Amino acid sequence: MLLLEAARRELRDASDDGLRQRSLVRIAVYLARRGDVDDARSAITQIRTEASSTHYTLAIAGANLAEGVLAFCELDFSSAADKVRRALAMANSMHDGRLQRWCEAWDAHVAFTLGRNDEAARIAGAVVAAAEADEHSALSRAAGTLASASHYLGRYDVARGWYEIARRHAVSEGDDLTIDAALHNVAANHLNNLRLARMDSDIDQREVDSAAFELRSSINYDRMKSASSFRWMLPLLDIHLAMLKDETAKAADLLAQWIESWSEGAPRRVVAVAMADFSYCLLSSGHLEAATARCRQSLSLMPSDAAKEDLALAYMQCSLVARASGCADEAADLSSRSRANLEALRSDQHLLGPMFAAIPKPARYGLP
Repeated sequence: MLLLEAARRELRDASDDGLRQRSLVRIAVYLARRGDVDDARSAITQIRTEASSTHYTLAIAGANLAEGVLAFCELDFSSAADKVRRALAMANSMHDGRLQRWCEAWDAHVAFTLGRNDEAARIAGAVVAAAEADEHSALSRAAGTLASASHYLGRYDVARGWYEIARRHAVSEGDDLTIDAALHNVAANHLNNLRLARMDSDIDQREVDSAAFELRSSINYDRMKSASSFRWMLPLLDIHLAMLKDETAKAADLLAQWIESWSEGAPRRVVAVAMADFSYCLLSSGHLEAATARCRQSLSLMPSDAAKEDLALAYMQCSLVARASGCADEAADLSSRSRANLEALRSDQHLLGPMFAAIPKPARYGLP
């Protein structure tokens, strides 16, 4: 929490209203990211009510940015995109380059989350090219987005350097939340890529062991902080690891706990995939009727705009359950839909992977 402590010191020692407003914005954004919803909203209210005529545009831009981050952390991505872009427009009107790049970094992150990978690459690449070396918030966010997007697209060779850049800036700013997110994303993307690779062929057990090590690192760091945002994510990684190890009974127990404890706060697409995984685990244990029921829940929950990898994984699991239930036509249809989504994802990786690989890392980092 060094970042929060530093921002509070800056607020206390601020010599003018502009510095005070910038400190309040840093505090509000951090609290939003940590999941302290009430405190974040209180800080945002303070930004708006204390806005002076001299720094009114700065205050409203900052409030919109903080509101956008809070909406993002509450999984309202369309509102997040709207608020961040309002903040960006006001930062541009002020010709405030540092605030502009911080907003752009968040704009890129939201775009990636919404599946607009080409847009994320363009915006985040521009941020890292233009930002000064001490713009830690903007650079850690933009680099972290480029790392996750590259890794998601199957280019860990590209992602490694961006993860390192994000880590360096997070350390410089005392940003424990970004460090935690980077550790989580390395493990999550690795496990997700292994789950998808397994649909095509056998996977190397050494890769599973490597992902398990990354997951332990993420869990150990996560336990040292008190963030409450995205708490539903970490338990899923243990489940995915158990499934990669064919420990389906363990995965079934963990999934039952996760559905009871975390599914209410998770996106529908995530819950739908979890239900499909649960159906497969139940099938593996010989509980065909329960497996069929979970499969139906998965298909009913899956939103039309779910990501390709979610559809590929869920349809594959449900096709196996349908086949075991004697529903040959349904099994064939689900298997076909799973394969189509996987092929579409592979096409995206083939087309977009080189785009992210072409984004140059600034020479000052000394990274390839």
